[in-house]
Amino acid sequence: MGLVDYSDSEDEAEVAKNESMPPAKKRKTTQASQDGPTQLPPLPSAFRDLYSSNVRTSVQDDPTLHGGRQRVIPHVEGNWPTHIFIEWLPDQNENYALQESMRLIERSLDGSSRTLPTSNVIHTLLRNDLGVPIPLHVSLSRTLMLKTEQRNAFLARCKVAASSVTAFEMKLETLQWHPNEDRTRWFLVVQVSSPDDALSSLVESLNSIAAEFYQPLLYEDEDATFSVTPSASRIVDSGATTTRVVSQKFHISFAWSLEPPPTAETTDTETVQQTQTDGRFLTKALAEYRVPAKDLKVRIGQDVTTIPLRVRRGSALQ
Repeated sequence: MGLVDYSDSEDEAEVAKNESMPPAKKRKTTQASQDGPTQLPPLPSAFRDLYSSNVRTSVQDDPTLHGGRQRVIPHVEGNWPTHIFIEWLPDQNENYALQESMRLIERSLDGSSRTLPTSNVIHTLLRNDLGVPIPLHVSLSRTLMLKTEQRNAFLARCKVAASSVTAFEMKLETLQWHPNEDRTRWFLVVQVSSPDDALSSLVESLNSIAAEFYQPLLYEDEDATFSVTPSASRIVDSGATTTRVVSQKFHISFAWSLEPPPTAETTDTETVQQTQTDGRFLTKALAEYRVPAKDLKVRIGQDVTTIPLRVRRGSALQ
């Protein structure tokens, strides 16, 4: 079959049709898209609560699954581990200051003649295994073990207690090593303080709730020593005994080690001495930061409930 020979008139009609069509619209671009990817807004705190727990791999104590850590409280079917805390997600500058503090401490320990924690056994709590920043916290209770039927009543009591507390800010203080109850793990912590002993007052209320459910109290000190001044402790009546909530013990953990620090055999805590110029600078930088306490978080099992505190009108914490 021969090729079809189109006439010149058909070619002209096709060209005229193409010229009559409107030009294709260009996609609008913003200045931000021209400069690069836009900055995404931060995730809300409630979103992090949904993914705040690791996947449970075993109910048995297997330290190899947890970097050598041992389970302090054994798993018991029907018991729900419960913890009350204030969450804090450091911003970029705060995160950097804490990382640099950890780096300086590692360097000073590496240069010591004693067998001390070294850089390969000090584990950060600032980021997860993927390098993503994770929240830190101030504990407001010990680990409590609630029965299934106690969960709702306990949570309701915590909401009532929080409804009478006004939001406040905490100040970062000194760096210390602090052990867990069994002294099987040591935490690198920064102490925190609050105006008008707000933290102590809050824990007093929460300790009273814990006592109602026959749970251990946080930072109680029945035999307060002479080193605890009246301004550094408060009295709480749990119904059976009179105890003290020692305000000097509130802290935020940002690293941990299985090895004890110097003088650990004689003291419960050790203040980290930073004699270098950059160390003093970091201590001063940390003291300028403030940790907002706008809500409580209650973790029961793997469920986390956020309970807001009262906020004064016109407050910077709104």
